[in-house]
Amino acid sequence: MIDNKRVVITGMGTINPLGDTLEDYYHNLIAGNSGIKKWKSIDLTEIECKLGGDLGAYDTKAALDNIREQLSEKLHKKLRKLFRTMTFSNKATTLTAIHAFLDAGLFEAETDPFRISVPVGGHNFNSKYILKNNHQFEEEP
Repeated sequence: MIDNKRVVITGMGTINPLGDTLEDYYHNLIAGNSGIKKWKSIDLTEIECKLGGDLGAYDTKAALDNIREQLSEKLHKKLRKLFRTMTFSNKATTLTAIHAFLDAGLFEAETDPFRISVPVGGHNFNSKYILKNNHQFEEEP
């Protein structure tokens, strides 16, 4: 039986090599630009693949400060504090979710937290996390 429940997409956010705003991302896509280039932010000595979507130079602190005016002072302070201990991937994921909330106007709206979500796609694990879990699995599967 098919479930006919509907989903409404009210907001989107993105952080990728082509831009961290929907407008920049769209214009770079339409212009035919590629975000896949030679990695610059990591040591490639022992890595076969030398190409990828590099976000190594992306400044998450500056990105958070760029949207400061759109956030409450309380939320901005809380995020700045959280960012001190977050990994780069977690910061990028959080910023993407904030962009989606801003795009949807959800910070101003009264919403039921059980009726909203922010699906995030991408690589949200850092290399140390993956390596640590790989070693752990090898030792005790």
